[in-house]
Amino acid sequence: MHIWLNAWILKGDLRKLAKVSAEKRYAAFSLYQGMFTPRNLSCAEVIPDDRPYAGLLAVNVHLVKITATGQKVFGMTAGLVGPHSLAEKAQSWLHETFDWTRPMGWKNQLRDEPVLNLWFGRNWLFYHGNNEHDGFQYGAKTGVNAQLGNLLTSAGGFLELGLGWNFRPELEVSCLGPFSGDLSVGRLEKFSIFGFMRAEGRIVARNLLLQGNTFVSSPGVKINHLYSQITVGLGYRNAFSAARFYLVVRSKEFQGQKYHDPYLGLTIDLNL
Repeated sequence: MHIWLNAWILKGDLRKLAKVSAEKRYAAFSLYQGMFTPRNLSCAEVIPDDRPYAGLLAVNVHLVKITATGQKVFGMTAGLVGPHSLAEKAQSWLHETFDWTRPMGWKNQLRDEPVLNLWFGRNWLFYHGNNEHDGFQYGAKTGVNAQLGNLLTSAGGFLELGLGWNFRPELEVSCLGPFSGDLSVGRLEKFSIFGFMRAEGRIVARNLLLQGNTFVSSPGVKINHLYSQITVGLGYRNAFSAARFYLVVRSKEFQGQKYHDPYLGLTIDLNL
């Protein structure tokens, strides 16, 4: 009777403790500098049917909660758009160093404006693996997310497939921060090599980097409020670091856009 009463009285708390112990929480920080230019770098004047020159310098803060079946992601971006982002100096130095085409239109870039964005995402995980987390494994994720702020206001969803050696899909997090790559959280006892592909769709209400400054007059274009993109990539992880190389192909983001805008990316994570 004594054992039964203890089990009955503590049942709710034990369930709560078991649930909490099954959850894992992580925090991540990243620094981002972006340089956005029209296609024709040789033109010194505003090109009315192409994206404006814009620079972004921002810090991203990510809070991640992971369970066996899903992920919740909260985050914030704080930074600056405009000349004090130092994007003009960074790109000009890079192009001069490697003798690339010099960008001539930075005098028309967006004006200084502080930016603040908040976001939330909920992901569901479908995972095929084993308790030892070794050998060939694969998994799938789907999720919905939204972000709000003067930099980017949007909502969307995605479907992702991944496979690899010692692959841990629950520790690979789709990062919602504006113009950020994915995050690798936690530590692995064994190295991992994996590939992934993700398809996304998004509804965009506001994109400062395309539409121009919020409070002052600046160059800008009319955006397409619906767009999609596909990301494919390769990743490597060990106990203390991760690297991910990827290609992004997206649909046209603004009205009158004459070209698609694929790009390559590389992210490196350090687990401190």
